[in-house]
Amino acid sequence: MAPFSWALEKKRPGRNPKLVWETFEGSPAGPNAGLSPMVRRYAPTEAGNRVVSARGLTTLRRVGDSLDAEVDGLRLPFADGATFRLRWHEEGKGSLEQLCSAGEISPASALHPALPGNARRIECSGDGRYRGIPVGVGATVFYIERLGVFIETQATIRTPLGPLRSTTRITDFSMP
Repeated sequence: MAPFSWALEKKRPGRNPKLVWETFEGSPAGPNAGLSPMVRRYAPTEAGNRVVSARGLTTLRRVGDSLDAEVDGLRLPFADGATFRLRWHEEGKGSLEQLCSAGEISPASALHPALPGNARRIECSGDGRYRGIPVGVGATVFYIERLGVFIETQATIRTPLGPLRSTTRITDFSMP
């Protein structure tokens, strides 16, 4: 995974859009390939929070002796129709499981003009419980091949009260 920085605009239901700046330091070769230290800031001058990103697909947090997220069956480079599972569990909040399927390839510049190479569209769908409520989840994710990173551009949580949709778009991108 290459080092880079981007700014994201996140829109969530009932909230004003939020800008987020993320700086990925890149990942080492070997058993930790794909894991990258990342700094996430919510203001341009903020010091930010250091987290570990699993290729942008999720951030990892330690829960006791394990991590709060698990990715099974992910093989790169993607083949058309390839699938993988994403599981998330946070004590007191809930758990979700999604099956993700790789789709078509398009220029990454469709996501932001400065992005290099191609991006593969991935559709994810699943279910779980969030704060005791049964929910369905769906997401459109893109894998940016040259960067080795994922970005979720749209997510839907289906609740008993109706769907909640959120979107993310890249507003700035730079690479050393």
